[in-house]
Amino acid sequence: MKAEIVTKTETVEGKQEAVLDSLRLNYNPEDMKRLDKETQAFLDKFAGLLTKSTNGLTVVFQGADKAACQVPIVELAKRGALSKVTVDDRCGMGEHVIVVTPVPDVR
Repeated sequence: MKAEIVTKTETVEGKQEAVLDSLRLNYNPEDMKRLDKETQAFLDKFAGLLTKSTNGLTVVFQGADKAACQVPIVELAKRGALSKVTVDDRCGMGEHVIVVTPVPDVR
């Protein structure tokens, strides 16, 4: 998995600043199909992050391999991590990525 924090430029107190925009998690569809220990550990940590977040989140699940794309949705739901987020299921198209907006606030 490759995680990336995406920023955007906004005007804050009259100045242009980079602010956090989203968390992108690129995944290999084969990892989701195997669901090995490393993938399970990732899903556990990701579920914890979503559950602890205090801000309203939208999580986009996307991937051309529809079956592999559905795995994290099912696994995160089993962990109770999707109960307070908006799920945008785009499985069946595009690159294999999970995008969380805004960046989870776990303070």
